[in-house]
Amino acid sequence: MDLNRYYTKWSIFHGAFFGGPIVGGYLLSRNFKVLGNESRSSSALWGGVMLALFGMILFLLLPDEWVTTTLTVAIAGFWAGLSMTVYLQFQKDELDTDARDNLRPASAWRVAGITLAGMFVYICMIGVFSVPTMLSSLSLPGSNSGAEASLVEHEANRIEQIAGSLSGSTIRTEDTARSVYFEPPVTEEHASTTGMYLEAIGVFSNGPGSIPAVKLETDAEGFRLLLPVSSTARGTKPFLGIVESIIVDLSRWLDAPVQVSTVSIDPEGNRSEITYRESDFSASPA
Repeated sequence: MDLNRYYTKWSIFHGAFFGGPIVGGYLLSRNFKVLGNESRSSSALWGGVMLALFGMILFLLLPDEWVTTTLTVAIAGFWAGLSMTVYLQFQKDELDTDARDNLRPASAWRVAGITLAGMFVYICMIGVFSVPTMLSSLSLPGSNSGAEASLVEHEANRIEQIAGSLSGSTIRTEDTARSVYFEPPVTEEHASTTGMYLEAIGVFSNGPGSIPAVKLETDAEGFRLLLPVSSTARGTKPFLGIVESIIVDLSRWLDAPVQVSTVSIDPEGNRSEITYRESDFSASPA
């Protein structure tokens, strides 16, 4: 390094503005070295590095909407102003004395090269500290894909069980007693809505692959939906509200009266069945 060359205030200003505190600290460090002050030279260099780390962490912690061009320019101007203040306070007078007549300012090309190098280092530092955040936002292969695929398959099976057999065909599984039958011409949208109702009251609560014995059949009064439900859930206010929604919607879609028969088996094996009709709810007080 040519110890007869120093960096002017404008070289330091532009270097710190475009290259950040690392460049500003390095240029100030070289000037202190030219002046023979090794202690301040090291302090300036490490001070620039620490300020660069501080600025990088600040940008990583700030919300994305705060990181605007205006803020970036303001921070760059702060680094440049701080570097120039150090130059004017601790270096200018000594560099301007007659005893330093043998010193020459460094070329603009040298300053530009140092600035580009500083920018590269700063970008690399940001990249290194951003890696953990990027990795945490990625879904690693096999971590959630299996569970998501299972849920998607379960949802598709549920819609197929309700909507796919609406034309009168029967979807059967290995356990034919748990097949789902839907004979009336209900649309897929209606079946999907009904499926959400059924899931809300626990009909599909056994997880992916479970197919409860849900059956919609005709009788003398219209249609009857037979549902297996939990004996503990039956009769609660949320449960009754969903049953009412099923009756009202299916009655409208099928243009015929619909009743819901809920079947449950207690731990002792006793079977009980309760049938609900639209009149049971319309007659209740508001």
